[in-house]
Amino acid sequence: MVEPSLVWKNALAELEGRLQKTQLDAWVAPLRPLLMEGNTLVLGVGSELQRTYLVKNCQSTIEEAIQKSSSLPLSIRFALDPPQGPGP
Repeated sequence: MVEPSLVWKNALAELEGRLQKTQLDAWVAPLRPLLMEGNTLVLGVGSELQRTYLVKNCQSTIEEAIQKSSSLPLSIRFALDPPQGPGP
């Protein structure tokens, strides 16, 4: 079984050489690996704006990095998963 957090950790290391630091820090590093759905890694995004930006500007690069670092034919999907604040 593929562990989402390990796949993501290895992909982030691969992405350091592929994306500009500002783009990586602002848009990609905050993603959270949520789960595997078959051959798809589901990554949590904090907002619809972040999801839209990533689909438009980074999705193919992220998928390539995940495939290279895992040696698996994985794809990604972004799911809205806003950060949880402190409880009431």
